[in-house]
Amino acid sequence: MKPKKSCKVLTLVLAVLLGVAMTPCVLHAQSQSTTTSTQSTKAAKKKAKKEAKKARAEQKKANAEQEKANKATASATESSSKADKRMAAREARKARAEQEKASAEQEKANKAAAANARASAAPAAPSAAPAAPSASEAASSRGRAHPVASTQPATPPSAGMVWVNTETKVYHKAGSRWYGKTKSGKWMTEAEAQRAGYKLAKR
Repeated sequence: MKPKKSCKVLTLVLAVLLGVAMTPCVLHAQSQSTTTSTQSTKAAKKKAKKEAKKARAEQKKANAEQEKANKATASATESSSKADKRMAAREARKARAEQEKASAEQEKANKAAAANARASAAPAAPSAAPAAPSASEAASSRGRAHPVASTQPATPPSAGMVWVNTETKVYHKAGSRWYGKTKSGKWMTEAEAQRAGYKLAKR
């Protein structure tokens, strides 16, 4: 009986000693596991921080590129707007110049038309009917180019007027031999006679 009991006690003692001997190993293993877990967590956090930092840098770069693109677009729009304004200003100046030119030409044409109308529609002054020429004067006029003078000189309606010969296209001033005496003629001012194309008679 005694040897069997001794074996049990010895086994118990060995078990206690083994447990005591293995406790540091278990504790060390647990410590290693905890340390490894802590290191893994730190590495993961460090990696996450690095990734976050990289993402922020990329976002900042993307924002800078976007801002640069926005500025370029705004500059292009402003340049286009300025170019459009300059083109519109040039077109407006060109249109004004053409309008002024057209107005000047129209005014010139109106003045020319008015001058022609005054020259062609100048009122003829009333003329007194010249007296019939005598038989001898009528006979002698057949051989001459100038019309025969009447026996009674006509009186101009106002002083300073000239007598125009509508057949020979000349006019006679006061004191002339044929002043108011030609067969065909009328009274006009000298300016009206010149505008109508009459020339001053040589005699």
